Amino acid sequence: MAEPPRDAPKLLGVDETSAAPDLQVEPALRRSATAVMVLLGGALLVSIVVTVFGGDQASTADEGAEVVTDTSVADTTTTAVDQPLVTVAVSSSSSTSSTSSTTTAALREAVPVGEAFAANPPAGLLAVWHINNPAVYVLDLAGGSVTVLNLGEIQVDGITTIRGVGDRLVIESTGGISWIAPDGTFGVLSPGGEVTAFGDDEVWISQSYLSNQQFAPTRIGFDDTVTELPPLPPGSSPFGYLDDRLVVGGGTSGGVYLHLGDEFSITAPGALLSAGNDVMLTRACGGTLNCFLRRELVGGGEPTTYEIGPEIDIDGVWWVDLPVSPDGDALLVMSAELGPVLWDLLTDTQITVPLLRGRSIAWSSDGEWLFISGSEEIIGIHRGSGDEVRIPAPGDEPWGNLMSLASISSG
Repeated sequence: MAEPPRDAPKLLGVDETSAAPDLQVEPALRRSATAVMVLLGGALLVSIVVTVFGGDQASTADEGAEVVTDTSVADTTTTAVDQPLVTVAVSSSSSTSSTSSTTTAALREAVPVGEAFAANPPAGLLAVWHINNPAVYVLDLAGGSVTVLNLGEIQVDGITTIRGVGDRLVIESTGGISWIAPDGTFGVLSPGGEVTAFGDDEVWISQSYLSNQQFAPTRIGFDDTVTELPPLPPGSSPFGYLDDRLVVGGGTSGGVYLHLGDEFSITAPGALLSAGNDVMLTRACGGTLNCFLRRELVGGGEPTTYEIGPEIDIDGVWWVDLPVSPDGDALLVMSAELGPVLWDLLTDTQITVPLLRGRSIAWSSDGEWLFISGSEEIIGIHRGSGDEVRIPAPGDEPWGNLMSLASISSG
C-alpha cells in the first residue's frame, strides 16, 4: 500500500521559523549540487511509478478490497462440506488439495494385494491411522487401492479414537465428536462429550454426572436426531446396541440392561460381551462353575450356547476393544496352550493369531477377516480357511507401535 505523504524530516538544532543566513556558494559547487538534486528527483519519480503501477499486488487488499477465503472446510457445523476432502493416492507424489473426486492407486506395486484377497475378498474398507499423523488411509483390499483422508484439512486434531460406524468413521478428539466418510464428506455430531457407545448409524455420548454418580447418555444419530436417555445403572459396562437402543452390562453386579421407554430394564442374565447387528453374546456360569457363551438373535430363534473349556480365558485379550466379530459368532480369547486364538463358534475351531499386547485389531464388515496391526505391516487372517496375508503399511512414515485400525462398510 502506498504510504501517506509525510512531513519533511526536521533537523535537530535548526529553528525553521528563523531567517536563513545569506551564504555565498561557489558556482562550481552550486552546479554539482544541482546535478545531484536532478538525479535524486529522477530516482524518486521512478520509485513512485513502480509503487503505484507495479508494486505489491497485495496492497489492493489493504486499501479496502474484499479478501475472499474458502470457508467450506472450516464450517464444520453442517452435516457435510460442499467440497469433499481431498483424497490422494499413496503412490502419488502430488500434495493434498481440495477436489470433488477420489483418487486411488495401487496399494504397493510390489505387493499384489488384489490377487492375495481374490479367493476371499474382504467386505468393506479398512482404515489405518495413528494419533501423530493427520492422514487416515482407507484401504480397499479387494480392489487393491488406497485413499488418503487428511484430517488436517478440516482442522481436527487431538484425536483419541477413530471407530468405524456404518459407512463412515467417527472421530473422537479434543474438539468434540465428528464423522468423516471415505469420499471426504465431514460433519460434527457434538462439540464436546465422550463417546459411551457406538451404533450402526449413531453414537451415545456421556453427559455430566448426577449427584449419585450416575450419568445419563445422549443418543445422536447421523440424521441429526438427539435423544436423552435415563441414567444408567451404577457401574454399567460394557456397552452395545440393538437397533437404535442402548444395551449395557451390569458390571460386577451382572445382568444385561436394555433401554426401554424411560428406564433401563434387565433383559438377560450373565455378563454382556457384545451386542450389535441384532446379535447379543453373553457369558453365564452354572452352579458347578461351568461357564458357557450364549448367542442370541434378537427377534427370532432360540439362543445357542457354547461351553467354555477350562483352558480358555475369555478376558485374556483384555487390550482389544472389539474382541467379538460383528455377528457375534467368533471372538478373540486366550488359550492356555496356544496363546491368543480366534475362536470360531460356528465351527468350534481355534486359529492361533500373532496378536501382541497393545496391538489394534479390526474385523471386516462381514466378520470373515480379522486384521491385526503390526509395526510396519497389517496381518489379515481369514476365518474360514485360516489363510494369512501380510500387507505393507501404507505411507512413507514409520508406524512403530502406533498403528490403529478401524473397519467400515463400503456403502
